[in-house]
Amino acid sequence: MKEFQLFINQIWSILDKLQYYNFIAFYENKKLVNDLKNLIIDGYDRQCDFILEINNNKEYQETYGKYDNIKIPYVWESFTEQNKNIIVMEYFESYKTLKDLTIEEKTIFKKIFVEHVISSFTFEYVMHSDLHQGNVIFMKEDDNLKMGIIDFGFITKFHSLEDKNQCYSIFGCLIENIDYEKGQYIIYSILKFLDQDQKEFGISDSQLSELKEYYENNKPTYLENFIELQNFFLHALKKGIKIPVFVSNVFLIVPAMLAVGQKLSTDEYNKNSVLVELRNKITEFYNNY
Repeated sequence: MKEFQLFINQIWSILDKLQYYNFIAFYENKKLVNDLKNLIIDGYDRQCDFILEINNNKEYQETYGKYDNIKIPYVWESFTEQNKNIIVMEYFESYKTLKDLTIEEKTIFKKIFVEHVISSFTFEYVMHSDLHQGNVIFMKEDDNLKMGIIDFGFITKFHSLEDKNQCYSIFGCLIENIDYEKGQYIIYSILKFLDQDQKEFGISDSQLSELKEYYENNKPTYLENFIELQNFFLHALKKGIKIPVFVSNVFLIVPAMLAVGQKLSTDEYNKNSVLVELRNKITEFYNNY
């Protein structure tokens, strides 16, 4: 970790020299760049903090261990207590890769996945923050199909019903706009979301127009290219537009879930059918809550 911090500091030292030659106009906002440096170091630190991951793993186990079709790996804490640079956990053997699943198996895993995401948005107050395909293991135990979930470096905790409602709104907004031009639906959804709740976030009409103009001039080209998404949030910061961290995080983590849902679809003509099912069931829950 010390070596990585030294590396980042060296990079920023070089940038500090370059600013005098006006090679990097963005560097004019020194505080923002320092914040970005600290964000990079903090993110790396969290990903490599195995004590934190163990605690997250235990909390996820306590929350979702009661679901028969969900598997959370057991972690041997004693190894990390002796050496904080290692983590030893239960090995999950994959039954099949996603592309090798039969239609019948996909149908079962789709049901497990849908139920897990619904519980994350409704009953439970903990959500996996990196639920992409690489962190989902398709397993089989005693002829029963189960979904293994790994990698708990990042989890999201809801501290209030308001947090969950906001997350639900973002989720619905992403699904509603997912068919918008490929590679652009995430930022397009953010603008739609902010358009609906701009007063709540203290965003003026001129600031929202500024973000829309930036989007029109910098449209991303790839569905899962988060560099453009991060640049969008950085541009907002530079212009003094403060998008809540919770909102930014949800927009970063939900698309990975949606991508898994699309790949589990058994409808070759409508890959979004799983997502529509998710939205309808979660909406039904909130309407009856």
